Amino acid sequence: MSKYEKALERIRKLDKGLTFEELAHVLKKNGYTIRNNGSSHYFFSKPNVYGFTLPRHKPMNLTYIRLVKETLEREGIL
Repeated sequence: MSKYEKALERIRKLDKGLTFEELAHVLKKNGYTIRNNGSSHYFFSKPNVYGFTLPRHKPMNLTYIRLVKETLEREGIL
């Protein structure tokens, strides 16, 4: 199982131990671009999809993991 597949599985299970790097890796693989304006928050966007902001925390708060999961489900990735 690849790093990408493991991260997807952890997102599906809403694993509280997920890191920002794992979420960013999954989003990048699915065509999202990342912007940072020098703060600890990063903006993820993709054409024709609503963008969102994630803080760079370890581990990620469950609210943000849920946000990524719902976004990937809407796109049919999960």
